[in-house]
Amino acid sequence: MVFPEACSVSVEMAIVVNGAPLTVVWGSTLQSVMNRRPRQVSLHRLNAGRLTVVQLEAEDKNALKLPLLPGDRIEWK
Repeated sequence: MVFPEACSVSVEMAIVVNGAPLTVVWGSTLQSVMNRRPRQVSLHRLNAGRLTVVQLEAEDKNALKLPLLPGDRIEWK
């Protein structure tokens, strides 16, 4: 795609959080879709066309900095 010089573009992607579809901007992190510190978190990510579990520890602050990708499915409590 070609965009005019005087325009800005925001790339958005679709994910699912606690069963609800959500659109977030490219570069969003796992922490950015949570309104408080989770006790439990589960992330499923597309890999070769299949959802794969990504092992995370909710207590690990660095784990919550994980960038999101299109199609991610997140469950948290």
